[in-house]
Amino acid sequence: MKKGIFIFGLIGLLLATGNVFSNEAPKDLLFIKHAYEGAVHSNNLPYIWKAPDYLLVEWDSTQQMQAKLLGIPFEVIAKNVDKSKDYYIFEINKTLKIPYEWRNRILYRYGQDVIIQMGTQEAEEWVNKGYHTIKLFHKDHYVTERAAFIPFICTYNATVADLLSRTNVTQWTDWDEKLSGVEPVVLGGTTYTVRTRYTDSMFNGSVDGKGYDFVLQTSQSLHYGSNIEEDPYGTNRKNLILTIPGQTTPNQIVGASAHLDDVPASGVAPGADDNASGSVMLLEVARLFRQFRFQRTVKIMFFTGEEQGLLGSDELSWSR
Repeated sequence: MKKGIFIFGLIGLLLATGNVFSNEAPKDLLFIKHAYEGAVHSNNLPYIWKAPDYLLVEWDSTQQMQAKLLGIPFEVIAKNVDKSKDYYIFEINKTLKIPYEWRNRILYRYGQDVIIQMGTQEAEEWVNKGYHTIKLFHKDHYVTERAAFIPFICTYNATVADLLSRTNVTQWTDWDEKLSGVEPVVLGGTTYTVRTRYTDSMFNGSVDGKGYDFVLQTSQSLHYGSNIEEDPYGTNRKNLILTIPGQTTPNQIVGASAHLDDVPASGVAPGADDNASGSVMLLEVARLFRQFRFQRTVKIMFFTGEEQGLLGSDELSWSR
């Protein structure tokens, strides 16, 4: 996969989706449980990050007092945050442990998520060691917000530059080597080698055809949750679709797609280039785009059956 292709593809997706991030004045960083998300939104209070189980907000003293009067409980994670301080959410899965170096630096932990103040360069180093992270941007968002569209010009864009600073060849190579059988994958505690991604092999129980299962497990580890859709077609075949719901015009859909499968039907079919490289692009987009909320809905689509006559993409119906 060419780095230039990734860069231009990333720019195009960001421009099409309408990214809406910028910086705001210093406030306190707060944690709010999901049960109170409706109260936050209905009272037009802002948030900076919305996870499946919680909200993170940056509120000043007036907003905190308003929340108390409304009966919205919160926990203070960090006082007097400002744009000079970078905060990251690290996802600690079963194969990773909290590093000893973090022992006195963790601001908050909820489930698998750990929140820590850290510089961008240090965060990148942990990414290179296999840790997945989300940078918290100091920007208030509202359910009712209507942001201006980013113009469709391929010039310097600060958001694109920030995203590119947090992706690297090591991550792309890791995805590709696992999808093409160079490196093993661990699924449900068992180690497999993806020796083939022929569509039928991925769905007939073959121990060598675990490419789809690897992408599905990776998507789950990236916290897409209920926004993961397994789209069935034919006899025991599936596409995999990840959705980032649009915030202001959700019925407008921006699609990013690649085919996961390979040929031939017998023997090895690792397809490191055709088309693990495209699937690697989607995995990296899925990893990086989790931290964003866009005007339009984003669909990240892994098709199967492509080498058998575009079967997976042909079966996809946007009317569902």
